[in-house]
Amino acid sequence: AKKALLHGHRTRIEVSYRNRYGRQRTYTTAFEGAVPFVKRRHSEAESDTSRERFEGYMREVPCPSCHGTRLKPIVLAVTVMGKSIAE
Repeated sequence: AKKALLHGHRTRIEVSYRNRYGRQRTYTTAFEGAVPFVKRRHSEAESDTSRERFEGYMREVPCPSCHGTRLKPIVLAVTVMGKSIAE
C-alpha cells in the first residue's frame, strides 16, 4: 500500500464523491501516486513561486552506493595507486 501511495498503481480505481449540488458522482481512474504528481507539477510549473512550492517536497541525495559519481560499485572498486576512476 505504501508503494502504491507513493508511486501510483496501474489498476484503475473507482472514485465516488458528492458534487457541490449534493449529487453523488462516480468515475474510474488510475492513481498517479504522490511522487510522480510532485515531479510532474514541478516540471509543469510556470512561475518560480509554484516551482519552489513543490521543491519543498523534494531533495537531492547522493546515491549511497556510488556517492554521486554515477559509476557501478564494481568499477569504483578498481584502484590505481589507491585512487578510483572517480578520483
